[in-house]
Amino acid sequence: MARAHAFAVFADSVAFQAARGLGNFYFFKNAFTDEEVAKILGVVADLKPVESDVESDAGAPDASEGNSPAFRTDEQYRRSTVRWVPLNEANLWLYAKLGGLTNKANTALWHFDLIGLSEIQFAEYDSRVQGHYDWHMDVGKHNRERKLGLSIQLSDPGDYDGGDLQLMLKREPTTAPRDKGTVIVFPSYCIHRVTPVTRGVRKSLVVWVAGPPFR
Repeated sequence: MARAHAFAVFADSVAFQAARGLGNFYFFKNAFTDEEVAKILGVVADLKPVESDVESDAGAPDASEGNSPAFRTDEQYRRSTVRWVPLNEANLWLYAKLGGLTNKANTALWHFDLIGLSEIQFAEYDSRVQGHYDWHMDVGKHNRERKLGLSIQLSDPGDYDGGDLQLMLKREPTTAPRDKGTVIVFPSYCIHRVTPVTRGVRKSLVVWVAGPPFR
């Protein structure tokens, strides 16, 4: 399970657009410069890739009973490669920046009680294997502490087809902005997906923000 860390306040004057309501999302356009994106890609290039997994089906026996893994692989449901970006001195700027953006979005829209960030995940969706992640929520039996999710676009939108981050906010899916450097923030209870990539490769960061369980 991803580790939680206290996040630092990051003061910045990033232009943003906000949507109102607990069932909506918030995004920062051009939050990361091309230089910052290149720096992130340089960091993840040296990290070990692993296959992505999903939370085990609801209704399965408790993991405490010793016969139910908390997570499993399911390539029909989720197909991507991930790398974990450690919190260290070299990456502190990235955690601090995402923490600051989280504070801005949360103050403007939700006012959730938050504690800190999980370990940052780099995800790569490759068209050669129809990389995708079907409809899901980020909060669940084994991730009750998740309050918000952030998705950071690292690919130029012209570099791939498909691979849309879609949020089920109403009766029809809403497609999030694809611009490189954009940060999308949404509640962990919001159902969302990444549609299959049909050309090229989609690269992104994902991080979850922890807090006391919803009640």
